[in-house]
Amino acid sequence: MTLAISHYTVVPKRKEGFTMALPIAPTPLLRGKDAERFVRTVARDLKHPASYVPTPKLEEARKLVRQYVAESTKK
Repeated sequence: MTLAISHYTVVPKRKEGFTMALPIAPTPLLRGKDAERFVRTVARDLKHPASYVPTPKLEEARKLVRQYVAESTKK
């Protein structure tokens, strides 16, 4: 078994209206036992989804968004 994993990041610059993704690391190839172990780990972790992460500044962020929307509609 061979498994390739890609790591990409979105670049904020737009080229002709499209956001480009550039590789941020070489693509690792997992072969044999490493690939099987990875697939087992992913399958096991799918049974236990991650819980929510507390967002202490959520209300502040909502307030800033409301301000931004209010200011942009005035213009």
